[in-house]
Amino acid sequence: MKNMKGMKRMKNMKRTKRMTALFLGAAFMLAAGFALIRERPEGGMSAPRPGVAVAAPEDAREGGVVPLFEGPDEAGRVIIRLYSGAPLTVLDTSLGKWVKVQSGRQDTSVMGYMRAEDLNYGAQAMRETPLCCMLLQFSGGGDILSYCDAQAEVIDTIDPLMSYMARGYTDDGFVQLFDPSGAQAGAHGFIQLDGMEVQTSFRDSVYSHIVEPLEGEMTREEALEKAIGYLLDGSGDEHGFFARLPEALRSREGLLSMDQDIRLLYSTERGSAAWWVVFTDPEHSENNISVDMTPEGGLIEISRGNG
Repeated sequence: MKNMKGMKRMKNMKRTKRMTALFLGAAFMLAAGFALIRERPEGGMSAPRPGVAVAAPEDAREGGVVPLFEGPDEAGRVIIRLYSGAPLTVLDTSLGKWVKVQSGRQDTSVMGYMRAEDLNYGAQAMRETPLCCMLLQFSGGGDILSYCDAQAEVIDTIDPLMSYMARGYTDDGFVQLFDPSGAQAGAHGFIQLDGMEVQTSFRDSVYSHIVEPLEGEMTREEALEKAIGYLLDGSGDEHGFFARLPEALRSREGLLSMDQDIRLLYSTERGSAAWWVVFTDPEHSENNISVDMTPEGGLIEISRGNG
């Protein structure tokens, strides 16, 4: 009889242990799920929110575009049609199925409305959405305008030795220029293609482009401070580039007196990003020095020149 009671007690203990294990496992999975929800906005890249976003047509790599409307009305005038990955700033998400956005730099931008479903949102979208463009090669000169209007201010002239990239086009023959990597001066504004001798080709990717930092990655300000720290410390400067700068530049104040070019560049080929911090001396280019770092701040390389 005692043996029977003992066997029942052992079975009950085993059953209790199994139930406890199942309960703890479920609790762990639930906690992990809540943690994931906290890390990502509800809806992921498809959840409208103010800040950075990119155009996301369904047929991205076949030249698909999304329209930017003058007002929140699909029957309204289309200002411009944007290729996949075209970076945008979302200004207002309180319009139901519409969002108000800005395309381009402040001085050469267009503003209008897009269907909320036509965009991917957040810094991660800048890396995961294909960045496509129209490549333009001009045979002669011409005007670069501040807006897609023939009467707009002329802000630059076309250099036929340069190739330009366009993020989108208008129905009346304008293209909106952009510079994905931030390395090309004069690559912003609008050009009217009518009457131009120009060769065009569609590109379904670019080698590298500027992105915003993700959570856990350095901000622009942190990247600058980290780069200064590496140069002053000297341990990663294998070739002694910093030590060969003029004495007036070999200090924190000296580095801050130089121009700084700071970009977080995403390589499509490598599928990863890196901070690129360049200190430039406008009068003596031989003093230029660059610091390449991982998004989290690990040193990749210190080099002379523009990186």
